[in-house]
Amino acid sequence: MVKITNPIFKGFNPDPSMTYVNGTFYIANSTFEYLPAITIHYSTDLVNWKTTGALTEKKHLDLTGIPHSGGVWAPCLRYHDKEKLFYLIYTNFKSSYNPPFRDLNNYLVTAKSINGPWSNPIYINSSGYDPAIFFDDDGRSYITNMVWDFRAEPEEMSAGIILQEYDWEKKVLINKPKIIFKGTKKGQTEGPNIIKHNGWYYLITAEGGTNFEHTVTMARSKNIWGPYKTHPHKYLIISGDSPLQKNGHASVCEDKNGNWYISYLCSRPLSNSRCTTGRETAIQRVEWHDDDWLYPKYNDYSPALYFNVNTTEKLIKNTTHIYNFENKDFMQDFLVLREPFDNGRFSLSERPGYLRIYGRESIRSTFEQSLIVHRQISHSFIVTTELEFSPTNYNQMAGLLYRYDESHQFYAFMSYNENKGKVANLLSIDNLNYDLTSNINQIQIQSNHIYFKLEVHNIKGQFFVSENNKDWLPLGNSIDASKLSDDYAIGFTGAMIGMACQDLEYHKQPADFKNFTYTDLDF
Repeated sequence: MVKITNPIFKGFNPDPSMTYVNGTFYIANSTFEYLPAITIHYSTDLVNWKTTGALTEKKHLDLTGIPHSGGVWAPCLRYHDKEKLFYLIYTNFKSSYNPPFRDLNNYLVTAKSINGPWSNPIYINSSGYDPAIFFDDDGRSYITNMVWDFRAEPEEMSAGIILQEYDWEKKVLINKPKIIFKGTKKGQTEGPNIIKHNGWYYLITAEGGTNFEHTVTMARSKNIWGPYKTHPHKYLIISGDSPLQKNGHASVCEDKNGNWYISYLCSRPLSNSRCTTGRETAIQRVEWHDDDWLYPKYNDYSPALYFNVNTTEKLIKNTTHIYNFENKDFMQDFLVLREPFDNGRFSLSERPGYLRIYGRESIRSTFEQSLIVHRQISHSFIVTTELEFSPTNYNQMAGLLYRYDESHQFYAFMSYNENKGKVANLLSIDNLNYDLTSNINQIQIQSNHIYFKLEVHNIKGQFFVSENNKDWLPLGNSIDASKLSDDYAIGFTGAMIGMACQDLEYHKQPADFKNFTYTDLDF
């Protein structure tokens, strides 16, 4: 027996879509403006997981210029037994959050293997986000999504869940959509998923907005078109006073032994109620009762802090993750911003054993940044990186970036000062405000070889710089890490730490990164 602690996927892993196919559990998560788009975890035992990124090419997704927390929202992963194909349906959210409109497109791709290759995307609709697909046992298929009504009052613009039949042979929607569920009094009904059990159609939705009022709602009907009646308890998962908050956006599946599981997003607030690790993924057991309703198996309606798996497999726990750059294996734990990894910004071959990053646009750009990031997976951590860089003017920078989005970030970088030569700086950006280390407080660097370190202990953080990996000097003042949160920055991704390079003059100066180490201090 192995005890699994929630969240099972720590850090930015929101909107889980779980399915079980031929002995393997699969969970797809949103990635928003990051690539590879749609992280997919898979496991045969719920203990140890492997990771792949589904969409890696621009033919699947063009995120150029996408605003922060735009891009890929709420994928749904399902398997069609007759076709023997994985179906992946997702939203590309393109507009800002300024009311009243929402500009988005919903697409569908298929693949024979979870590792691809995935087909060219098929356009579905643009009426609302969070699309999902359901394959009925009579051979018919349906697509659901929330529908957006810009004419309504702000709290009612999420106008309900629509259903429309989908011809999987012709790959088109057919007939007319119908609103099948308007939700409960909590409102903001979204994230629909349909399952069928004992002749009932069950509609699982998220309500209350993806914040501290977030919940999992379940309703059912004998007819897929409704009417749908809500669960006797109405809400299947509610946060209450649990250390896991914002619980919602769920999906369920059954394994080969008849065990049922529910997966949903959650967050772990700091003491000031901000969530720097973003929205994460939790799993727990559920079971059917004699009234043909699904209920939590071992606890009340609050999220389970852990669950047990009957297996002889051992849980692999690493508190320190050391990444070297001999090959692309490290990319399982890293993401790039808006542009694919293989677009010329990065190279593993030009200097073997190093990740070469060519400088591009500034850290404010929503187009072509040269940035590769690791999720913040713990409230307290230490990150270090070693690099070589030879800047020749102040427009060339490279270093360690701690970011939420373009408007909320801290950047420890090496650059060039006409009077001092190579220097280490700290740049802090808080919305329209920014603070750059003054010339007096810049740290002069003697060589092109440098180490940066970031230590974060819950709310407070501090950057350091060293030329020998032994003697560390504080770089700038301490920082408020909690500003890199969904709650302060107002978004959906959580904080990221990564390696970056800019050349604001010619877009070509490289920096060579030797390693990147993340040490989890929460254990």
